[in-house]
Amino acid sequence: MIDRLVLRLAQSYGVAGLPLFVLVTVLCACALSFAVGLERELHGEPTGLSTHVLIAVSCCLLMTMSVWAPRIADGYFDLTGEAGRDVNYDTSRIAAAIVSGVGFLGAGTIIKTGPNVKGLSTAATVWSSAAIGMACGAGLLLEALIVTVITTAVLMLSVRVKRMIVNRLPCLKVAVRGEAPVVAVIMRLASANGMIVREIEAPPFEPDEPVTEINVLFAYKTTDILILDLGRSLLREGNVLYVECNGVRLP
Repeated sequence: MIDRLVLRLAQSYGVAGLPLFVLVTVLCACALSFAVGLERELHGEPTGLSTHVLIAVSCCLLMTMSVWAPRIADGYFDLTGEAGRDVNYDTSRIAAAIVSGVGFLGAGTIIKTGPNVKGLSTAATVWSSAAIGMACGAGLLLEALIVTVITTAVLMLSVRVKRMIVNRLPCLKVAVRGEAPVVAVIMRLASANGMIVREIEAPPFEPDEPVTEINVLFAYKTTDILILDLGRSLLREGNVLYVECNGVRLP
């Protein structure tokens, strides 16, 4: 419905119809990707507002070129999407190149440090912004709006759900004196006991801070007995001051 209204509006301006079409679709891509990028920006992600908007706007322009440029070159431009019967247009080439290129761009936002993997959601939003821009460039504004609403809602809801899950996961807090490779010891002991480490929060060592607290989150299937055994093993390390297993401190 919305895409047909935009096309009819552009058709009424004749030769100036295509620039008007590009202007409307690019502005829509900018506004929709702004909502997705703002959510990432508010959560402190490095790939934030400007990146998502630039990707969506660029993909929108490329998609418009993919659809309309061949028709303009062959003299079949009338903003109706119809061309001569003897002319075969392949509008998927640029679209396929966009999908491949954005895939590499999204991969650059994924960072793996030990058991922690960060940037997967941001990579997915980069892909989503590209799809939104491509939909706007093809004139599918209503579909782009629906995807934007769903994407933003999922991102906002996932933060709350993740917080609820993290608060219920088996956890281990280790207080360390000075700089020590305790994280490597935790990973080695956990692997030896068949424990799955979901995430480790280990702040960088600061000489002014005598004690460093390391938080370890385990998968749901990890039992309290295994966590207690791991905690007792860590206490044998000379630089470990104390260990808390699910809120219970071990001397």
